[in-house]
Amino acid sequence: MKGRVFVIGLGLIGGSLALCIKKEHGDATIVGFDINSEQARLAKMLGVIDEIAEDIQSGAIDANLIIISAPVNETEEIIQFLAGLPLHPEVIVTDTGSTKSKIVGGAKSLKDRGITFIGGHPMAGSHKSGVSAAKEILFENAFYLLTPQDHIEDSKVEQIKLWLTGTKAKFLTIT
Repeated sequence: MKGRVFVIGLGLIGGSLALCIKKEHGDATIVGFDINSEQARLAKMLGVIDEIAEDIQSGAIDANLIIISAPVNETEEIIQFLAGLPLHPEVIVTDTGSTKSKIVGGAKSLKDRGITFIGGHPMAGSHKSGVSAAKEILFENAFYLLTPQDHIEDSKVEQIKLWLTGTKAKFLTIT
């Protein structure tokens, strides 16, 4: 797939997702942002991302897919921030948080703007952390939970699965 993927949070999970997307979708541009600028610089140097975003706003504006890979409390704040931006009308926003109720509830602000939010949680990890621990095989054969709300079109769920094909994860759609 072609397009711009914006990964917010370049630790183990965000970095590994970036690598999987990059490998599967060579025509896509992977843009990354991390609150720790050293992590972002390292991600670029390691080839995990193609571009570093100076801030969330600059990375999100033209993105076709936005992946929030941050702690749950920060994810809620990021969603509220994204809801105030002039995002691409066809963008899909997802997260990687381990809990969904608060995040999906907070995503109502995106829904109200016509922006697709599909909660996600890859059931994989490692004892290592940071972008230097990122690897393409992290999610292979792991369950990847998707939590689209009832109003989300099936085609959007299929589109996010297509973006994430390179994870080689087993997708489960749940409430």
